[in-house]
Parts: sequence; structure tokens; C-alpha cells
Amino acid sequence: MVDSRHWKYYLALEMKSISVAKGAKSLYFTQHFSKSNGAHQIERISKFLRRSGRIGFLVVELRRGVGHPTVAHMIKWRDVEGRFHDGKPGFSIDDISRYPEITQNGGSYIFNSKVLEEAM
Repeated sequence: MVDSRHWKYYLALEMKSISVAKGAKSLYFTQHFSKSNGAHQIERISKFLRRSGRIGFLVVELRRGVGHPTVAHMIKWRDVEGRFHDGKPGFSIDDISRYPEITQNGGSYIFNSKVLEEAM
């Protein structure tokens, strides 16, 4: 979670990481998200976002294996919630790759206003 007086930076980020190198083709709502007390993780996060007023994103890290850069992409939470409620199984690697990329420098991701503007 990111706290800020400025609404643009009052965020909640859910992070997921999948290994493309090991054959992952998609990020699946059934496989990569939890279910607790009958409520799916996407429903629980969506409820939290509505109550808190935060802007939500799903950040998906794509691990591509030795010799290939690991990248992460920011997906608007409303896109996640929309796909989930439309009965889609998740996001393919190609789907994920269409979203803004967060660059990595020395093992750390660089999250800046440019990335946020692209993601919104």
C-alpha cells in the first residue's frame, strides 16, 4: 500500500509473479489467487479498494529465466475485476505484456510518476 496526501498516489498494489521460463502461459484467477471463507481474493481486494478509496493495480512480474530480463507490468484493478466478473480465466502473457512495464534496475523496480500515468 502507498499512502499519500495526493489522491494519485493513494494506492494499493497486489503483486503476483509467474515463471514464463517454466512454461506459464497465463495468470489464472483460480490458480494464482486465494479463496477464503467463500470469498475470492479479487472480491476481497475490490471491496477493500471501494471502502478505502485507494486506486488499485495488479502488478505481475514475468520471470523469463537466466539471460532474460525479469519485467513487471501494472494492470488497472478495474480491468482485473472486469475480467473476473465476465468469467474470463485470467490474463495471458500477451495480455499482461500490453500493460505498462515497470523497469528494473539492479534487482529493484523503479516506480515513478511516468509509469503511473501510463497505467492510469
